[in-house]
Amino acid sequence: MYLIALCDDERTELKKTRKMLDAYQKRRPETEFRMQSFEDADALLEQIREEAYRPDLILLDIYMPQKPGMEAAKELRRMGNTSKIIFLTTSREHALEAFGVDAVQYLVKPVSEEQLFPILDRLLEKVKEERKKYLVLRIQGRIRRVAVNDIVYCEAQGKQQCLYLVDDSRLLLRMTMGEIYGMLSGYPEFVKAGATYILNLEYVDNMNAQDICFHNGKKIYPPRGSYKTLKEQYFSYYCEGGVEESFYKIKQNITSILHGLESGVRSEGFWHPIFAGYFYIIKKKIQKRTPRSMVWRRKGEWEIVMHMSVSVHGIRMRTGR
Repeated sequence: MYLIALCDDERTELKKTRKMLDAYQKRRPETEFRMQSFEDADALLEQIREEAYRPDLILLDIYMPQKPGMEAAKELRRMGNTSKIIFLTTSREHALEAFGVDAVQYLVKPVSEEQLFPILDRLLEKVKEERKKYLVLRIQGRIRRVAVNDIVYCEAQGKQQCLYLVDDSRLLLRMTMGEIYGMLSGYPEFVKAGATYILNLEYVDNMNAQDICFHNGKKIYPPRGSYKTLKEQYFSYYCEGGVEESFYKIKQNITSILHGLESGVRSEGFWHPIFAGYFYIIKKKIQKRTPRSMVWRRKGEWEIVMHMSVSVHGIRMRTGR
């Protein structure tokens, strides 16, 4: 269901537009929408501001006596409204100005079905795709749209569940964790951690069996027995094939870098005992690593490899090689 707002001070124009939209809906019965008409811009703005009315599309006249459509569009954008705006007007005079309010289309009256219908096809399809990236939630008696990418994690708190967002704000929901996960399960980055948490893996920086650390330094403590599954889900999300395959890819990459460094240092004729020590340590560490022990412990190996690279570069600079 789409919400479409029509705003024009002339009733005859409103009727014409409604008639075209009725014809559009008859031709595309799979597309459902509800229309609401406004005879002045202030009435539209008031309903959006006071009643949390969020039309997906606004067909807006420019020349209206009390408040011009262009001024209304600017006010909508200042309010943070992101509805798609199509200007319907009798003049091309404001076409360039329409870009300043992010209008999606500027049509000069009289508007025909041949002009309007392809535009509606494109815009409503875009709205459909955008809706997949948002959750529409009831929070404290108001309807609110929350971007899926803004959700860091959700925590069960008795009868209420708490959404933690990327801007460090929190939203309390009177929904079950099952209902929330049902809304998020279509997004591969969201996974459950026991019955207590739903995590967005995009924001998980590191984890072990004791705690999970997010990008902003915040920590939570995974429910008992959930770490093994979380570990596998994390590797599956970031590296296809899961923990085992990811481990061997990491091991192969590190080994390849080591061979390249060792060959380069030897071929350039400035082998130094310190490098022998570095190579010995790193090779022993890699040989001992298993998928179980290496998970979340790659940093040490990479630090040594990087340190070796810097050392080699420094010797080259000093010797002019």
